[in-house]
Amino acid sequence: MGRIGNTTLIFLLAIAVGACSRDNRNQATVTTTPPRQQVYNADSTGWYWVYEGTGQAQYFLASAPMIESMTLRVAKLNDNTPEAPLEVEVRDEFLRDIYAHGTIAPTNASLEFQWIDVALNHVAKIEQSNTYILLLHSQQTSHRAPWIINAIYRDVYPHGRHLGNNDDLVFKFAFDTDHTLRVGPAVAKAELPISSGSEGGTSLSSPLKLAFSEPHPPVANQDPVGPVPKGRYVGKDR
Repeated sequence: MGRIGNTTLIFLLAIAVGACSRDNRNQATVTTTPPRQQVYNADSTGWYWVYEGTGQAQYFLASAPMIESMTLRVAKLNDNTPEAPLEVEVRDEFLRDIYAHGTIAPTNASLEFQWIDVALNHVAKIEQSNTYILLLHSQQTSHRAPWIINAIYRDVYPHGRHLGNNDDLVFKFAFDTDHTLRVGPAVAKAELPISSGSEGGTSLSSPLKLAFSEPHPPVANQDPVGPVPKGRYVGKDR
């Protein structure tokens, strides 16, 4: 085989670098342009509770710049109705900025899991394809009458995860430009949660916190668990 000269070698390297750059750009385009309808079907009667100082949160990828609606599959654990609304927020990855806020009224909590729309009262523009956190809390709700949030005890959503865990909460988003995201069952059937009728958790009067599950999943090492900052509202009220 003949010897390759310096000029020829430089030319070949330039072609290779150009090809890699094109591949990277194409890959980025595919990665950062979410499909219009994203559906991750899964059915479970598992849950995590929300009350007093205990909150839950889930990473998700924004499908479009504006959130039109949020829907959760929730229930109450026993015959006691939660004393306060379930607070539902969309925050940045550090839990500092609040881009959307809404509530689910205690009167919507039944003994069976049901899809319930969040009553939105604040929505600000977000960045398409950026990662945000869906935060759920209810600090005026007693440990004896907690909200319970439907969860899938495995990781089915490739673009997010339940913070402090290696599984997913059940949720739905509708965005502008007809983009939608659903993690969980499509059927609006009512199901009794696991351990329905239990008395509740341990009293926690401390500030709102997110906690690791036990045993600790290594994938969650960098999650912002621990005390949740108060947060600041971004943009104008809807």
